[in-house]
Amino acid sequence: MLKKTGMSLVKIREFIKWAEEGDSSLEQRYQMFVERREAIDQQINDLLTYRECIDFKCNYYKNTLAQGSESSSLTLEDFPLNKIIAINNKEA
Repeated sequence: MLKKTGMSLVKIREFIKWAEEGDSSLEQRYQMFVERREAIDQQINDLLTYRECIDFKCNYYKNTLAQGSESSSLTLEDFPLNKIIAINNKEA
């Protein structure tokens, strides 16, 4: 399950070591999962932004097909470019 959440093998080994230590590592294990949850929440937000971009493109091409031309009513101002730039800056 931990690998499926995107947790690295190094972190999984660390978790196993802490689990073997027992109660003395409860806080560390708790914090590990809080941090993993936050990372997953951020990934979900990023994916929702990517989905918004795909939705934009789907609408663009749907309108373009209906009009028979790329002179669509959708413009770049409608595209969530600033959100994509923010994600890319975060990853850099």
